[in-house]
Amino acid sequence: MSEPSNVVVETVGPIDWIRLNRPEMRNAIARDSAERVTEALRASERRGARVVVLTGSGGSFCSGADLKAEGVDLGDPSSIRSILVEAYHPLLLTMTRIPIPVVAAVDGIAAGIGCDLALAADLRLASARAAFSQIFVQVGLIPDGGGTFTLPRLVGMTRAMEMALTGRKVPADEALAWGMINHVFPTETFGDEVRAYVEDLATRAPLSMARSKQAIREACEAVTFERSLQREAELQGDLFASRDFVEGVTAFVEKRKPTFEGC
Repeated sequence: MSEPSNVVVETVGPIDWIRLNRPEMRNAIARDSAERVTEALRASERRGARVVVLTGSGGSFCSGADLKAEGVDLGDPSSIRSILVEAYHPLLLTMTRIPIPVVAAVDGIAAGIGCDLALAADLRLASARAAFSQIFVQVGLIPDGGGTFTLPRLVGMTRAMEMALTGRKVPADEALAWGMINHVFPTETFGDEVRAYVEDLATRAPLSMARSKQAIREACEAVTFERSLQREAELQGDLFASRDFVEGVTAFVEKRKPTFEGC
């Protein structure tokens, strides 16, 4: 029997459902998963899907990057940059550029680059148990999935700073009040509520939605999303070379509080 795919794609009429499928890892994402999602998004555009839903399996959206699966070399700062540029940037830019509404259906945790994936979507629907966290600071890094671009545009600089500097979890009801997400639905009926929402969205005029998406995103990009991704990768490369990052990852694996030295 073959192993189940870590990304599952299902087409239901005009809607494509792309599901991160590593529930045992709370859908932590690695290079291969990112590449599969990117190809699935491009396939949705080619076939003329009306809506794409990005979600996760097993009560989690995405807990962040799986550094162990990436096989990154902690002594080589260029390795993290190559993963960002070659795998994650194409995914995030495809989400923002395809002329189809991309809806993030967030049930459970969206942390690290998982949070940034949700933020890069055009619309965000959350279950009552959803939570959002920029956990990068806990391992001595910065948001690197476009979060430094999307987050302040959604919630303002003050709240974006708090999330980035503390890494605290923001629960769904607070995220809604902040304007980070569009709707919160009861956990028990989340799947049905999302399905009804996107089925209604799929009836809207596709050219109108495509042009609205294009116009709104271009209006928000005085500093482009692509340039923000490049800047994050450059800064992340510097942090990847630090002893604090090694300490942060080691402490995370050992399930203890890290001791950072600022070097």
